[in-house]
Amino acid sequence: MQGQVLGFSGADGAITGDDGKRYKFTRSEWKSERDPRGGERVDFIENADGTAGEIYPLKRAAAAPDFGAVLQSGGEGLSRMAEGAGASGIVEKMKSAPAMVIAGLILFVCLLLPYISVSFMGSDDTTSLIGFAVGGSTDLADLADYARDRAENTWLMAESDRATLRDVATVFDGLAIMGWTLLILPIFAGVTIFRAIKGQPTRTFEILTIVATGWAMLYFIGVQEVMAGAIEQRLGGFISADSVREGWSLGFGGYLLILLAVATVLNLTGKLKF
Repeated sequence: MQGQVLGFSGADGAITGDDGKRYKFTRSEWKSERDPRGGERVDFIENADGTAGEIYPLKRAAAAPDFGAVLQSGGEGLSRMAEGAGASGIVEKMKSAPAMVIAGLILFVCLLLPYISVSFMGSDDTTSLIGFAVGGSTDLADLADYARDRAENTWLMAESDRATLRDVATVFDGLAIMGWTLLILPIFAGVTIFRAIKGQPTRTFEILTIVATGWAMLYFIGVQEVMAGAIEQRLGGFISADSVREGWSLGFGGYLLILLAVATVLNLTGKLKF
């Protein structure tokens, strides 16, 4: 038998059959991953108790486009935008999906704002998180190659110094590889936006975004300490570890990522109100 979903709420719904009768049903009888939608056509059987069972949504046949209706709806949409309804609709959408707004800000920060600020030994530069994940990882790999080359090809070097340079090279290799993992933060933020737009749950990816932000901060501290230790070992008489730590600092974007992670936590706990 076929019919049309009259409505669905929670775990219960109703179908108006083509025979004119109304059939109640539960979510367990619905044979699709998504929830039933009011007005859609379905195929079902009548259970012994008069309820609907084994309900399958029917695919609607593609209909020829009604160009008159398209033009009319387009004109109505332009009218609403001219009256400001379009903008207010966007605002309302943002208010109803704070996870999407926060994730969008995270993407913006990762792409454009400084994650790391470097200012020592005549260098003065900043880079975004995405920029550091790509360019910074390459730079760290180059440093590892340089340290390894010095260890193998420098004459009149004590074996202990060679061992130290080899250790430094190994650490920089590891940091270079781990640097690429910073990209998980914008990826999780992007997935959160996509799922919010599709009306799908975002909680899991919001949590993953918080974890990825924490990892980005731990990675920064790790690189800072390794840089400080390596430079102090080789140039201890010229530059101190503290000056390296001060020169290799978290940028404005890094602090914003921490604030956005806090905002995500507040949103997950229902304490964030727009």
